[in-house]
Amino acid sequence: MGIQARFLQIFEILLKAKYALLYSIALDKNYIDISSDSIINVALDYYKNMKLSTYRMKSYYYKGRVCFNAKLYPQANIYFNLAEQDASNLSDNLYLGLIYGEMMRVFNISYNFKEELSYAIKSYESYVESKSINHIMYSLLDIGISYFNQKNFTKALLFNVYFLKYRYTLHMPCPGVKNISFIPVLGH
Repeated sequence: MGIQARFLQIFEILLKAKYALLYSIALDKNYIDISSDSIINVALDYYKNMKLSTYRMKSYYYKGRVCFNAKLYPQANIYFNLAEQDASNLSDNLYLGLIYGEMMRVFNISYNFKEELSYAIKSYESYVESKSINHIMYSLLDIGISYFNQKNFTKALLFNVYFLKYRYTLHMPCPGVKNISFIPVLGH
């Protein structure tokens, strides 16, 4: 096989891997929850042997999402942990927030509410570092839900109030909520 033919073969494998990853991301972003790993495995097979890269991190993350959709929660957590290691090494706080949010959901499903809260807080902190406003807002709601699951209703209510205040601060009114003057100021 000549050099040019070998180059084309490698390039074709790379294109298939990139396409598989981008397609998996697009499906997820459009709320199409697939439970078959046939698409993401093309990307993962290519990127898992690479040195640290955003592509490898995303391949692990979306493989975890597919496992989660298939209700394979222990496997999902394995891939989320692998993605977390890469995201930490890449200092990608947005993806760390996404990863911790997914790990929070795995712990919620397994009724491990202490770990659920721990990962909800980690997700919030990562989003704050990434300055992702919408993610910060919804992670406040996740913390509230985690406190609710622990039957700590006072803190659950407090974080739901923080969520509402944050929304109104951003001029994003909540349907059905007419007056928030009774809600204390954030940070109090």
